[in-house]
Amino acid sequence: MHGMRTFAMPLAAVAAACLALSAGLAGCRSRRDRETRSDQAAEPPPRPRRRVSPPPATRPSATATAPATRPQPKPWLQPKTTTLEGSFKAFVKVSSYPAVLVPEVEDLPEIDGEMDALYRQATALKFRNLADPKKPLVAPTTAYVITARREMYIFFDCVSPNADALKAEVGERDGPVWNDEAVEIFLDPTGSRTAPYLHVVINTLGVTYDARGRDRRWDRKWDPKLRVEVNRHAKGWKLEVALPFKELVDDPVWVNRTWAGNLTRLARLPEGNEESAWCPTGSGSSHVPLRFGTFWLAGGTVYATDFAKWTGPRAVYRKAPHPVFRAAPAPFELIRKCRSVTPSPDKTYCFGITTLPNNAEAVVVATEDAAATITSVHGWKPFQARWINNKLLLVRRQAREEEGYYGIYDVERRQIVFEELYEDGTAIWERLSGVKRPRPPKPVPWP
Repeated sequence: MHGMRTFAMPLAAVAAACLALSAGLAGCRSRRDRETRSDQAAEPPPRPRRRVSPPPATRPSATATAPATRPQPKPWLQPKTTTLEGSFKAFVKVSSYPAVLVPEVEDLPEIDGEMDALYRQATALKFRNLADPKKPLVAPTTAYVITARREMYIFFDCVSPNADALKAEVGERDGPVWNDEAVEIFLDPTGSRTAPYLHVVINTLGVTYDARGRDRRWDRKWDPKLRVEVNRHAKGWKLEVALPFKELVDDPVWVNRTWAGNLTRLARLPEGNEESAWCPTGSGSSHVPLRFGTFWLAGGTVYATDFAKWTGPRAVYRKAPHPVFRAAPAPFELIRKCRSVTPSPDKTYCFGITTLPNNAEAVVVATEDAAATITSVHGWKPFQARWINNKLLLVRRQAREEEGYYGIYDVERRQIVFEELYEDGTAIWERLSGVKRPRPPKPVPWP
């Protein structure tokens, strides 16, 4: 009992003090009410009931699986793995031109005028009437296109109702080969359909006419080193040609993935001439670049991004219609005025960003004894730059929140070797998936 009194009295005093403070704040309780509450507080409070834990069987498990109603990630946040073929299919959906995937094979076909098994990896291109695609052909033609080790190979299988009467009279190079039974190759490696393109005509004798230009302004001095083999047989003739990239583009290391082009045939038949093409132009002329198809080269050079790496909506790249960057020589001392200097991985070169006298930002690239400035068409926008490797510098400018452009500067060649525009891929992604997504609140990430 003595121990109980010593335990209860302090509690009674604390309770009385709390009740007195409560009474002073309220000011409306009666004295009798306060006395009653004080007497009740003088009694020892009951011990709190001990909390009993639930049985182990009902205790929730820490490793319990998430409920079935757990919200799933948004469709545009889910990664999407795409193969090379899937990448090409995605390209076809957003392209307004007929396109064919040109596979890159490991072995080299033998140039003998016979169809090598390697061509079976390519899509068979069936020709149609040049002016009227619905008109049936008297002399059908099928072509196959592949690439291997920096060369393009094209095989033509030309069927003729009268193989013994194939017209072949022109024997000199760059002569009027198109007057004979012949095939034509049109290639625009830029893919723009507005630039000068390459034109090659080959007859059944293996004689070639080759020129570069457009709109009747042709440079016939362009004489590429082609390898051609023709095989005439009872049902027509076959032709195989190898075109080295170094004969088609300025730098065979930088080969665009998408080329504009077309393949046609000039069939000289006893009953009249018949012109057919992979991509009919709808007219009597084959020189209609806007009707060319697209050769999508699996072995083409891929830069900052590509549809093959597509994981949903992202920056979509396209060729710039005009130069957006400019590189010019500059005094070496200009590198000292840069806010900071970033060396290349091998410490051979360096770049910095500075402000020119016209208040435009520029990237300054310095070698041992020379320097160059890289500017753009939007001089008031901030520059971003980083090294790709020891010789290539990637520069970028953000024109708007969702749009911009980038370029690749070759330090040794001292020029911009590639540039593209990019935009937020929301519109194209919505077109492919049919699912709307909110606009990104942040700028497009670094490519």
